[in-house]
Amino acid sequence: MQQVRGFTLLELVVTVVILGIIAAYAAPSFDRFIRHTRIASSTSKIHNALNYGRSEAVNQGANVTVCSSTDDQHCNGDKYWQNGWIVFLDLDTLGTFDGDATVNPCIAGNDCVLRVWDALPSGAVLLETHGERFVTFTEQGAVLGAKNFSLELKMPQCGIDELRALSLNAIGRPEVSTGDCP
Repeated sequence: MQQVRGFTLLELVVTVVILGIIAAYAAPSFDRFIRHTRIASSTSKIHNALNYGRSEAVNQGANVTVCSSTDDQHCNGDKYWQNGWIVFLDLDTLGTFDGDATVNPCIAGNDCVLRVWDALPSGAVLLETHGERFVTFTEQGAVLGAKNFSLELKMPQCGIDELRALSLNAIGRPEVSTGDCP
């Protein structure tokens, strides 16, 4: 008699049911993992922009401003930053971009856009919480004027320990703190 190898229908059904139970148990953890990854990525994006602005101010030996922007060329003066932001050489220290980013290749004596950051993921809210619409770094890397600059990041379905606040310390270095969403 020839021996048949394989699974019975009952063994297959039991295996599929067990895999379904394991997948149902793991799905909420995976969703939390994705949410935390998006929070970390967005926080890193903002942190990098502030570090870049500070670093460029020192490297260029001039004031550099970071501000919210929706057109990649001008500061929009809004307290909401989730639609993107720019870092630009701010020679007149007004916190406003005075050049034309489409034709201005950083000619000496003119403001020029150094870098543009795109919008955060859909549903994210990035709010400047102290009324400062921009932050300017001096050639020493310190903050000029905006002493209470702080950004608060809330992602969709924000929960316990998922709020991020980015603030600048006394010497202009960005710091990240964690909190609970209301």
